[in-house]
Amino acid sequence: MRDAANIQIQGLIIHILDPKGQGLVLSGVDLPLKNNQALVDYFTNHIENTLKDPSIKAARFKNINPEQPSGFCQAILNGEATLAEGSQRLAGGLYRIIENDMRITPGDLAVALFSAENYPYTRFLAIMKIDPAQIFRHVIREDSQGNTYVSFEPETMAFTTEKLQKCAVIQPLDPRHPNFDMLLLDRQSRMEDRAVARFFSESFLDAQEAFDSRRYTEKFVRSIAEARNRMQSSLSASDEARLESHLLQAVSSPRINCDVWVEELPLRKAIKEEIDSSLRENIPDRQFSFDPAVAQRLTRKIKMTGDDGLRLEVNAENYWTVVVSEERISDDPERGPYYRIVIETEDWKKVV
Repeated sequence: MRDAANIQIQGLIIHILDPKGQGLVLSGVDLPLKNNQALVDYFTNHIENTLKDPSIKAARFKNINPEQPSGFCQAILNGEATLAEGSQRLAGGLYRIIENDMRITPGDLAVALFSAENYPYTRFLAIMKIDPAQIFRHVIREDSQGNTYVSFEPETMAFTTEKLQKCAVIQPLDPRHPNFDMLLLDRQSRMEDRAVARFFSESFLDAQEAFDSRRYTEKFVRSIAEARNRMQSSLSASDEARLESHLLQAVSSPRINCDVWVEELPLRKAIKEEIDSSLRENIPDRQFSFDPAVAQRLTRKIKMTGDDGLRLEVNAENYWTVVVSEERISDDPERGPYYRIVIETEDWKKVV
């Protein structure tokens, strides 16, 4: 689903959620797409940008319940409820949460049914909370049958390009994917406490983070790094080189069995046990698939940090050419333990 390309919105509806002002204003029908290309483009861009956002996470409904957002989404995706019917129930639930906690910013709920060129027989659902923006004004329109719906009109010549803070892109729930139900974007402001920050994912959607191949890959690589840092004082340069080589060999494979991988590590038993403990602490399964793009991004460079903002970033294949030695000095009578790193480079320039 992350790779959805050439998105086509098939249905779009907007509801106003403003306890401090207009209250709950529900659209009775979908927004007519034919005469609202600017809005269609605006929401298409938001969905595409959300799917590309590096902070998006796989998530899963805690359960599928016909009286909760999970059930409303399932009914829309299955065609058992119209977009208007299902999204009205979604809007009502989110409105009650905002109404009961005035710290949450009012806004609009936009819900879109869409397809993608590379998933021609699949419908997806995007649920987006749109925060107020001076560039928009609401308009309440009426179709030929007398049904009212909410639309936006721009106050300026172009729609905002700001990123969404809250968005869930949900895949079909029947049959249900074994690992995750949605890709979830739930940004947290530094000023927000956790209860406010997570109202969308937890209180509203009743969802929790799930592991997909991307998340497994990130956790695997970072678990190895955490174990390595804890053991750093006891690792020799050859130990580190063997560990790095074994890591690169693992992530270049489509799938891993952690028990086999740890057993085959060409390192001392104590090191293997520390690495195994880190993997068990951070990863729920012992067998999983890797995401090749994430693996390549996380392992193509070796990044190290030191005192006073020191950072070293070297292409992984050249690390031991640039860093010719790493030595922990623990017997210097003049000072406490420290690292002596010897770097050889033909070029050394100041960067401003």
